[in-house]
Amino acid sequence: MDSFGTVRTEPTLVIGGGLVTDVSGYACASYRRTSNFVRVPTTLIGLIDASVSIKVGVNHRKLKNRLGAYHASLHTFLDFSFLKTLPIGQVRNGFAELVKIASVGDKAVWELLVKRRKELVETGFGFREGGEGFRAPGQEICHSPSNSHRGIETMLKLESPNLHELGLDRVIAFGHTWSPTLELTPRIPLRHGHAITIDMAYSTTLAHSRGLLNDAQRDEWFNLVSSVGLSMDHELFTEELLAASTEFIKKTRDGKPRFAVPDREFGKCLFLNDVPLDELRSVLLVHKVFVKARFGSGEGIEACVDDGDLGAEPEVYANGNSDKVHSHAQCQAEHGSCQGWRCPG
Repeated sequence: MDSFGTVRTEPTLVIGGGLVTDVSGYACASYRRTSNFVRVPTTLIGLIDASVSIKVGVNHRKLKNRLGAYHASLHTFLDFSFLKTLPIGQVRNGFAELVKIASVGDKAVWELLVKRRKELVETGFGFREGGEGFRAPGQEICHSPSNSHRGIETMLKLESPNLHELGLDRVIAFGHTWSPTLELTPRIPLRHGHAITIDMAYSTTLAHSRGLLNDAQRDEWFNLVSSVGLSMDHELFTEELLAASTEFIKKTRDGKPRFAVPDREFGKCLFLNDVPLDELRSVLLVHKVFVKARFGSGEGIEACVDDGDLGAEPEVYANGNSDKVHSHAQCQAEHGSCQGWRCPG
């Protein structure tokens, strides 16, 4: 920014997905303590999730969004025609955030997702060539010329009264309890949408075990995410990770877990603070048995990040061949092993 001769009030134009807008927004929040930026999101996650929030941040030492700020963009421009050329893997990635919003915040969106599901992903919500027949339901779910805005409006309603997260019972934290740890644990990180879907899937199993969802509701939820190729489990989602990530998130949530789960029907949310670790472990076993019996490994399609996410080949990230990423190779040399969130380095 110095090399461009940016002046204090001059906005930086940020065009890209959620990661780009988050990192660039954090740079703008830090530069001269605060500087303006204009946000133009180009991915589904960027359009319906990151664009709504004023949070910006970066990962640090394998910890999700450990450094960040609350810094609103000067303007945000939403153009859903970017979905015309967005890779299907990225559309699927963003679909997960709509599942989040719908599961605990908007029953109408939930019903539309269940009805249209796979077609929405494959046609880029109706914007890909030949998919025009699905554009109307896609618009109704994400954004609408009639200003019903469903998905975005729900996010705004949930976020606007609590932009600085002073209230810690956050509906949109559904799927974001264990996923911040799980997402960065594999050698090649999971895509955000797949990580939060694993979290949501486990949370749905927890809600079912508590009698908050019946068998039919549980099956409807799992069938939806399975039909679009999202992940439901991962081999590294273990009892050890479950315990560690629960403790991590309690620090973020002022000492309480505040587990967000669907409450007897989709579109409603309940926060659980009375779930002991032994119950979490037993539910994890039930979850893994259920997923394996119904869906095999539970691994989704294109679940891990690629060069489009990272701006470099994933092996570069995994091998630590950049001074800008966590070096697994260096950790292995110095400590004998590198175990992601447990890494001593």
